[in-house]
Amino acid sequence: MGHRANFVLIRNGEAKAYHDQWAALGCTYAFAGGPADATSAAEQSEPTTELLDWAFAEAGFLIDFDEHAAIVFGYPEPIDPEELSEFSAEEAAPVSDLDLALQKGPLEFLKSIAPRWAGWQLCWDERGVDAFADHLARRAIRSVNTQPKTHPENYAKESFTAPHLPPIGGSR
Repeated sequence: MGHRANFVLIRNGEAKAYHDQWAALGCTYAFAGGPADATSAAEQSEPTTELLDWAFAEAGFLIDFDEHAAIVFGYPEPIDPEELSEFSAEEAAPVSDLDLALQKGPLEFLKSIAPRWAGWQLCWDERGVDAFADHLARRAIRSVNTQPKTHPENYAKESFTAPHLPPIGGSR
């Protein structure tokens, strides 16, 4: 068991993939922090050359630094308000805001994190790693092996381009 996640980072036409047995419940929060936070979280995971099957990857993200495009999927477990009570209101507010945005839907989530992803094309794609496979195939990147597509056809996709404003936090 576990809460499996896959991550893909693309730079200069080359992809590096990562797997984490337990990251699915929290990786959306790392992604929300912007390119630097998401990259740091991905790089703490185990390197891999193969993505999980769609049915087994519960969350993850792909960040393409060449195209300033990112794909994310998965639903984190909302942070227990009791756990947040250990933090100041200022520290707890961003997490509560993210949970609220996620409850409203993927597009609201993407809009809420846009300031940290200034100028990036953000996509929430419920096809998950199958969407990563499509992106890698379109870029003709073959260093990461993908599984045959198994997602149901009725899965949704939401995209949003973050305005070109000065980024919050910075990017890698």
